[in-house]
Amino acid sequence: MRVRKIILHILLLVIFAVLQILSVRCLIEIKSAALIVFFMIFVGTCIFVNFAVNVFFHYSNFTQQTEFQQIINTAALTVISLIFVFGLSAGSIFLFFSKDIFDDILKILPLEILIYLPVFTLIIFRNKVDIQKITAAEVPKTEISQSSVAPAEKISQISVKSGSNVHIIQLNEIFYIQADGDYVQIHTAEKKYLKEQTMKFFEECLPANIFIRVHRSYIVNIEHIARIEKFGKDTQTLTLKNGEKIRASLGGYRILKEKLGL
Repeated sequence: MRVRKIILHILLLVIFAVLQILSVRCLIEIKSAALIVFFMIFVGTCIFVNFAVNVFFHYSNFTQQTEFQQIINTAALTVISLIFVFGLSAGSIFLFFSKDIFDDILKILPLEILIYLPVFTLIIFRNKVDIQKITAAEVPKTEISQSSVAPAEKISQISVKSGSNVHIIQLNEIFYIQADGDYVQIHTAEKKYLKEQTMKFFEECLPANIFIRVHRSYIVNIEHIARIEKFGKDTQTLTLKNGEKIRASLGGYRILKEKLGL
């Protein structure tokens, strides 16, 4: 989603630059190469400014500032970005083209500033909206620890619906649970069941003394582990009593050793 948004922003800036080239050509006579270079630099610097503004919003607690502070900081960003965008653009033209072309570019700079301000306003607005959404979606850890939400209730069995049938799986039947996108696969001795639930749910709701999350993708029933073997530097292979093998990460193996008293 983020990549699509970046591509869309770049595409809009390119379209904006092309429209500018066509409009400026009606006002002054200038070599096409000079205009193309000018607006390529313009687009590039606009993209960089968009990135810089995004970083600023993320690390300056912009949305937590007072309205007056936001106005001051926005004004400062505007001035700095104007100097950066047009200083780099005009400087590049001065270095690579003749003085006549440079003088022509200076003639259209006031117009470019008027056109750039709405673009910069859009950049500010878009980034402010994005950071507000992110901030609203984040729950500080202190709020979580102080919340009155009751701990997850432990479950004693799992029900899985398959068509018109409902299967009741007892916990001692489960060998392991495997992540499968937005679902999980519950593996028993007879078969596996697909359940629309998250790994986090089962990690919190299954008895912690029996079910251990040994890997990002696996929760294992330690009563069904037959053998543990080293597999590479930071992983272990767990062989279950039904012959299946699953991986345990370094962190998961440490928890497993603690539970098994190894």
